[in-house]
Order: sequence, then structure tokens, then C-alpha cells
Amino acid sequence: MDTGSNRVDALVVAAKGVLGAVPIVGPIVAEVVGAIIPNQRIDRIARLLEALRRKVADQDQTLIERRMKTPEGVDLLEDAFHQAARALSDERLEYIADVLKKGISDEQAKQSESKSLMWLLGQLSDPEVILLAWFDRVTSGNRDEKFEKRHSNIIEPPVAQLGSSQEEIDNEALHNARKAQLVTLGLLRPRFRHVRKGESPEFDERTGMMKASGHDVTALGRLLLRTINPQ
Repeated sequence: MDTGSNRVDALVVAAKGVLGAVPIVGPIVAEVVGAIIPNQRIDRIARLLEALRRKVADQDQTLIERRMKTPEGVDLLEDAFHQAARALSDERLEYIADVLKKGISDEQAKQSESKSLMWLLGQLSDPEVILLAWFDRVTSGNRDEKFEKRHSNIIEPPVAQLGSSQEEIDNEALHNARKAQLVTLGLLRPRFRHVRKGESPEFDERTGMMKASGHDVTALGRLLLRTINPQ
């Protein structure tokens, strides 16, 4: 007797029961869950679907069902399930649900666009999402004191200098790595000071690269933020 297969079969049956009980979206995805996420964290998938249910409760259910059953819709669901199975916070599940909602409830939105946003989200840690949102608030002149206080440990790390503790050095290194990741993904763009004739550009001693005077959120970054709206 193949006990491994039996265990997976039992998980799939349990998954279908849990997911099928979620109103509106549950019965639809329960049909495909067995082929997509055997032996994964079903509890997180159920929490994702509950978040999705809340977000699409006032949407056109016929449209949602039609778009979810397309090959593109199933593909987007698969991406969402895999990310949800690794999600470590409720905020992350909310982000995934927001991207999924865009792909299945907005007839004008291309599902390929939502798939790209889902991929981008998967490349970002929760602190990187918060840092991107902070840059957007700063550059748009829409700063939020409560947001900044809530996430001060992410957006305002201590500047390491001679005599700094190892923790301060580590925090600054993490902050710089998060910024670099946002730039690499095309969500954040460094801004450089205009160099007048006869002047030399300023270089960062640590990286050897031209020193940025600030950062701007790109159009792609703003699209992602409009979709997931981190708080």
C-alpha cells in the first residue's frame, strides 16, 4: 500500500472540504486544488480565500467565475496558492488576495498583468513592500505619520558610523539591501543630482557607484502599490 499517496489523497480531500466551505470563491477553486497544491499548507490557502471572498463580495460573481475558469485564471490561482502556502503574515495574504482580485474581477485588466504583479510580489519581502510604500508617500507629498510610526524600524534604520553597534550596522545593511532589491526589480529609481560643467559627480565610498540624491517610485511600483495598498 502506498502510504505516501494515501496521505496526499487525504490532504486533498480535506482541502476540498475546507476550501469548498468558503462562500463565493471556495467551490470554484475546490475543483482544481487537488492538482495544484497537494501536501501544502491548506490553512493558509483557506485564509487567502476568506480574504478574497471579502474583497470580491460586491463584484459581478458571474464574471469572477468565468475568469477564474479560464486557463489564465487557473494559472493565476496556482501562483497565488503557492505564494500563500509560504506566507508568514496576514498582511502577505491580503496582498496576494488583492492581486488575485484584480485578475479575476476586473474585466478591463489583463490577467497576464496580474500574473506579472503576482510574480513581483513573490520577489519582495514584507519589509520591502513597506519601504516601497514609504518612498511613494514621501515623493508624492502624502506622508502618513501613523504609517511611519508603525513601520519606523523599517523605514528609518540607524546610520552606521564609527562606534556603531553591530545591530546598527546590520540594520543599515538590510535597509540598503532592500532598496537595492526594489531598484533591481524596477520598482524604485535612483535620482541623481545634476552635475554642472566643471564639477565632479559624488561617489558612494562603500559601493564605488555614483551617489543617488534620492529615489523615486516607478510607474510599475505605483501600479503594484495601487493594487495591494499596504498600510
